[in-house]
Amino acid sequence: MKELLVHIVYLQNYFSPSLNHGIYWSLAVEEQFYILIPFVLYLFIKYKRKHLFTGLIILILLAVSIRFILYDASKDWDSSFLRPFHIRFDNLLFGVLAALLFISYKDKLEALSYKWKILILLIPLVSLGLSFLYGSLKTSYFNVCWQFTLTSLGFSTIIFYVILFPFSSYTPPHSRSSSD
Repeated sequence: MKELLVHIVYLQNYFSPSLNHGIYWSLAVEEQFYILIPFVLYLFIKYKRKHLFTGLIILILLAVSIRFILYDASKDWDSSFLRPFHIRFDNLLFGVLAALLFISYKDKLEALSYKWKILILLIPLVSLGLSFLYGSLKTSYFNVCWQFTLTSLGFSTIIFYVILFPFSSYTPPHSRSSSD
């Protein structure tokens, strides 16, 4: 009965019932995020709309700080760092931040020069490259404190980039040829 209750209320990322062998913990993190984020956004929009971007950045830094504070190499990777919502919510906040940037600055971003577009594309290349080179599924300083952040930054930037600059409309600069 306890296992069923844990799954009904999406707390399997904190409790380890027998059904936890799978991806249920991930769904729990997502559900907890999607239950809380509307309240957070509502409060910012209602009371501090102009600070929404800054507030999201602070929340991302809060999650990263929590990981730094709680880091202990002797702790179990899965139960201490992979599954808990309070350590993983920044992963989903990167998507919210990308959506806010897209909504707020779409016209200015679409007008960026080719060089700026390439620089934006370097963000996921570097962050995902570092995550791939140094990351793994074990309790190490890099994996706990940086891997989640770099991976989330990389994938959210890729999605942001593809939505903002669709490949169908992409034409790199080239030299003009004379029409002789």
